[in-house]
Amino acid sequence: MIITDMGKFYNSHFEPYKKVIESTGCETELRFFGTCDELIEAGNDGDIDVAATRSACYLRARQMLGVESFAAFGSNKTLMHRATILVKNNSPFDKFEDLRGAVFSTIKSSSFEYNIYPRYLLKKRIGEKSGEFFSEVMKCPSIFSAIYSVVYSEADAVVVDEEYLNIKLVSDNLRPIEYSFDVPYPVIYVFPGHDKSIVDDTSNFLRSILKLPKESKYIGNFFRLNASVLWVTDSDFDAFREDMQDKGLLELVMEKSGAAASGE
Repeated sequence: MIITDMGKFYNSHFEPYKKVIESTGCETELRFFGTCDELIEAGNDGDIDVAATRSACYLRARQMLGVESFAAFGSNKTLMHRATILVKNNSPFDKFEDLRGAVFSTIKSSSFEYNIYPRYLLKKRIGEKSGEFFSEVMKCPSIFSAIYSVVYSEADAVVVDEEYLNIKLVSDNLRPIEYSFDVPYPVIYVFPGHDKSIVDDTSNFLRSILKLPKESKYIGNFFRLNASVLWVTDSDFDAFREDMQDKGLLELVMEKSGAAASGE
């Protein structure tokens, strides 16, 4: 069975991943891709069986290839979460419109949380592109470097998952000024033409990961320290897909992008 994840962990974290996978006893190979388009191409060519990506890449793969979801990650058994825009506690900014001329911090990603949501606000609420509205957009190498850029006043605002509000560094120094609508946590799906045993094998792999010590579980999108596994079908994401379409966001999801979709 060949499963895939995405993002910056490819080089520095691959060896620990292999050790975690070997400890489950499952015959599994984990591959990494830098962009959503690379992942979709590999799935279309039959080079991978299963993918775990954020919701935007899942929707793109579903539109293009007809992938089928069967599991998802959640927090406290909740499937959905939100993106939020944070500023320093003593910042004069209280809403997105106040950020004109500000330095905006994010990461290189094609995910909803870090790419599509800010573009949606710019398009629907401002009617301008990022280069026209912000004085600068900082593309940081990681979420924590983006957060630190605001904490240390290198940037004025940052977009993150709302789960980061539970981190003391964030809660002590930053406050939210905007929240997105609900979006799914990372989705796990199979590509067309897969062997039917793949879903069972992957499910067993996930159950094996669940039994590991907490500090051993982190595998990018494929497992998070606080994650719970939810068993789903594509119908669980239909309302989200329709909402994205109604808001004009599906066309942003379908734009070809060279950015990583993990958002890590």
